[in-house]
Amino acid sequence: KEPGYSSYADEQLADCYIAVGEPLTAINRLKEIVERCGTEWGGFYSCSKLIKISFDNGYYEDCRKYSQLLLSECPEMSNMQIIGNYYLYKLEDDEGKRKALWDKCCSLFEKLDFVYLHVVMEDFLIEYSEKFPDINKRLELLTECARYMNMYTDNCRIYKYIFKLCDGKKEIARFHTKALLQCAYRLFRKDDEVLSLCKKAESIFLSSGIDDEIFKNEMYCIMGECLENRGISFMAYAEEAYKKCDLYLLAKHRSVGSDDEKLLEIWTDTLEKYNFLEQYAMSEKCSDMIMQVIRRNINRSEFCYYTEISGTIYEIIECLGQTQNHGKIRQLLSEIYPQILYYYDNIYDGEKTEIPERCSGDIHQLAFYANNSDEKLGSLILNIASVIILTGGNADALSVQKAMQNDIDCFKSLVSKFKAALETQLTSRQVDNIIEIKKSMEEKSEFCDTQILDTLEHFSAVYERSDIEFKR
Repeated sequence: KEPGYSSYADEQLADCYIAVGEPLTAINRLKEIVERCGTEWGGFYSCSKLIKISFDNGYYEDCRKYSQLLLSECPEMSNMQIIGNYYLYKLEDDEGKRKALWDKCCSLFEKLDFVYLHVVMEDFLIEYSEKFPDINKRLELLTECARYMNMYTDNCRIYKYIFKLCDGKKEIARFHTKALLQCAYRLFRKDDEVLSLCKKAESIFLSSGIDDEIFKNEMYCIMGECLENRGISFMAYAEEAYKKCDLYLLAKHRSVGSDDEKLLEIWTDTLEKYNFLEQYAMSEKCSDMIMQVIRRNINRSEFCYYTEISGTIYEIIECLGQTQNHGKIRQLLSEIYPQILYYYDNIYDGEKTEIPERCSGDIHQLAFYANNSDEKLGSLILNIASVIILTGGNADALSVQKAMQNDIDCFKSLVSKFKAALETQLTSRQVDNIIEIKKSMEEKSEFCDTQILDTLEHFSAVYERSDIEFKR
């Protein structure tokens, strides 16, 4: 046995054998995995699959043997205990023992967190749902279970069961629509079928007469995500779905009762969708909501620039560049710059000697996105600060913020520090980084005063042209 090792390729190969009608070969392959791995670590998933395939194909002794093995080695309150007990229940003839095994399964399931649901449990879940005479309650349970289960498969019994329950019943069209989209999200390598399921979901919704704006928005949003994930050939379909959805209204609905971490996720996701649609005015409205969250969490490590929000900030800069709101970009840069400094002063736990280069790199990256959004002045100031920090100098937050607000004295002070930084003895690594920063600054030469241009020219003479001459 090799604890902790389970061959994913072997499991996938077993699925292939099932698909081509060779269940015995699949069973033997899974037996090899269980023999090698036992039922600890990943091996118990192979064991549970072996149990299900053995039962489905009439190999009942194997089913019984491995169910008993699973029960003997897995924790008492685990999802695997449900699987082991359920298949022993299916094999048992004695009514008293059957009832005891069924009651055990139900008791375990009712205490189980849905995050631990597994695809091998779907037959049990279908049978369990039938204890509810109310079809709405049955469907509510099954669609919620399906949402949590790891079922990236092309043959989900639980969905087929839901579709059968819902077929032709307008009064439960809501469940039918939701299940169709969930199934589409999980289909593997069947792009045409995904599109067909999405169109069917929309058709059922439109013909049902459901008058629920939030449900409609949820449906088209999920449809758009599902199609967008399928790649470039489905982008037009995704765009069409998103345009039928009021994404902003949906985000506001989802925001109710959410903590700041969830709010950041909701509004960032919505901003990205509006950027995808090139509806940048709406992206800007989302950016306002994001900045409210960030401002509430200034200097909190959970929301620090480096680990949480840098990607979101770049998205915001892109949309503000599209709306040409350069005042807002500079305000954003002024608020984010201190967060980068705070991260490296208070949170970064790497080698202290790495801080100047890493901090400078993050500031230069922020400058890069500002430049791409045509915010030339803000980008120039950040690149000046980046060089100062790289060489061990101090480009304090207040000076940078005032320079962003067109404070001439603060700008001149930063330029003087920049000049001094480039006149110090530089390491080859610092030179390489400054050459990259210099390229960006030269794109903004119309904002550079004579002192900056002369300093850059001097740097080139000392470190670039002289190096070329030396190599010759």
